[in-house]
Amino acid sequence: MTRTLPEILGRQKEILDELAELLKQEFAVLKSRQAFSLPEIIRKKQALLQELDANDKAISAMPEREELKTVHRPDMDEINGKLQKCQKQNAAGRSERRSVA
Repeated sequence: MTRTLPEILGRQKEILDELAELLKQEFAVLKSRQAFSLPEIIRKKQALLQELDANDKAISAMPEREELKTVHRPDMDEINGKLQKCQKQNAAGRSERRSVA
């Protein structure tokens, strides 16, 4: 099934929301030193990151990708904001992992 650019962009937003929630969970697990929960969180994160990457590749192969700069600029701004939030959360989690180790 071929997905449209707006469908893929919508899914990218959903993935980043899910990823942000997992990063919160990961941080809480690390802070409480309950490492037994980490493998499942890591598995889910990896699956989301793989889907995010696959969607990026699908978008780059689309002829309408040029619309990202115009028609879909608000979507791209939202996606970039969500991505930056995830990156900040991940950095906080890395700091916490170092303090736990």
